[in-house]
Amino acid sequence: DTERVAVGGHSAGGFSSLIAAGGLLELNYLADECANGAQLNDCEFFVPYLQEIAESLGLDAPPEGLWPSVRDERIDAVIPMAPDQVLFGTEGLGQVSVPSLYFVGSGDQLIPPDVYNTWFPTLGSETAYMVELENASHSIYVNSCDTIPMMVDWGAFGVCADPVWDRNRAHDVIDHYLTAFLLWQLNGDEDAAKIFEAGAERFPGVNVINK
Repeated sequence: DTERVAVGGHSAGGFSSLIAAGGLLELNYLADECANGAQLNDCEFFVPYLQEIAESLGLDAPPEGLWPSVRDERIDAVIPMAPDQVLFGTEGLGQVSVPSLYFVGSGDQLIPPDVYNTWFPTLGSETAYMVELENASHSIYVNSCDTIPMMVDWGAFGVCADPVWDRNRAHDVIDHYLTAFLLWQLNGDEDAAKIFEAGAERFPGVNVINK
């Protein structure tokens, strides 16, 4: 049903989903943070290539402030999981107006709590919730090791396992809130919306924050 569309993604995919939903880059902010000593992967992945990125968007030079929108107007809701957010600066996420559901882990070392606690409130979405899994790592969204044993063979056990959470249990929790959010936002199911209310029953180790 192309009239009811949601987009989501994990990490860089979460960042991409926010761009598709209307978020605007503010890469001069990122460049300033990097110049001031910020230890971010984005300093290496983006700052040296600002001119190339600008040209890929048909621009002669990198904009001084917010970059132009590449929003897909078909998107009705966005579900970023541990999204990279520094690239939106202080104002870029304010351009996201569709309903938003963040998933984050308080044990995430790549996108730590101070990052999402800073940027999540800047969303322009009138309806915005954040589901936090206590002590979960950045890769909690990846399939469990029993379904991708090659990760163990490659010595990347930490990608498909979590120090605290049972991966399958975490995915059940994520699916629970994700499904309810989509039923609410795309199907108008008000019963599904009730699990986001302040007095709703919560799973142990799960926090639901309303922007």
